[in-house]
Amino acid sequence: MHSYLSKALSILFHPIIMPTAGIFITFQSSYYLGMMPTNGQHATYLIVFVSTFVLPLIMISLFMLRKVVKSLEMTEKQERFVPFMVTSIFYFFSYYTLNQLNAPGFISAYILGAFITIFIIALTSIAWKISAHMAGLGGVVGMILALADIYQAHDPYFFIEAIIIAGLVGSARLHVKAHSLQEVGAGFLLGLAVTMSTIYIYPL
Repeated sequence: MHSYLSKALSILFHPIIMPTAGIFITFQSSYYLGMMPTNGQHATYLIVFVSTFVLPLIMISLFMLRKVVKSLEMTEKQERFVPFMVTSIFYFFSYYTLNQLNAPGFISAYILGAFITIFIIALTSIAWKISAHMAGLGGVVGMILALADIYQAHDPYFFIEAIIIAGLVGSARLHVKAHSLQEVGAGFLLGLAVTMSTIYIYPL
């Protein structure tokens, strides 16, 4: 895989875009959740997009300007703790806001799972550089599997696309030597397990 393509995939499927992508898949795949009023869907997109993408992106950009991190991908282990910890706060704010607005439990649970995943990655980043890219994609795959089981949202296309993208991104992270195979696998399994567990435990 060409280095430019690997970097492009890493940026295009950055973990901070995964919560918004997951919400899109949720509304498109589930007839029940898709019946949510349009205004409610737009509000959900806005809350999730701003708090899990826009605010973390601004924060990371400021950290880059101050030389706290070297790049958007944060490839160095020692530069990951603070950005991931701050990002987890934004993710929790997203979950808290959705919960206060009585968003569907499935959506709140998915965002809560994303928060827990990022928080775990932040804590472990001191000793181990788990792939956040793969954790985000693992979370999306876990969400799709839970959605299919709970709401009978059997749309194979999103699942197949998510698996293919996960394979490409995982290969890209290995190609640019951002992670080892163990870190890539651990990231995917962490996102998958935490997301599915949170959704099944959460009162829907």
